[in-house]
Amino acid sequence: PTIQEFTMQTHLLDRVVGTRNETDVEPIHSSENLMINIGTSTTVGLVTSARNNEVDVQLRLPVCAEEGQ
Repeated sequence: PTIQEFTMQTHLLDRVVGTRNETDVEPIHSSENLMINIGTSTTVGLVTSARNNEVDVQLRLPVCAEEGQ
């Protein structure tokens, strides 16, 4: 099946990794672009809604994948 949008749970790190200064990770916001890997495909997704640890994402390029990938 072709996926154009989906909802996913997020689990963010407490701090940004790989920087000289300690920086806290900010929560994901609506209208934010995310780089998404689904199976072997990589695409950009636009966050259409963000709440607690769950975000709704609309993909710029649809991806063919099974549910759960």
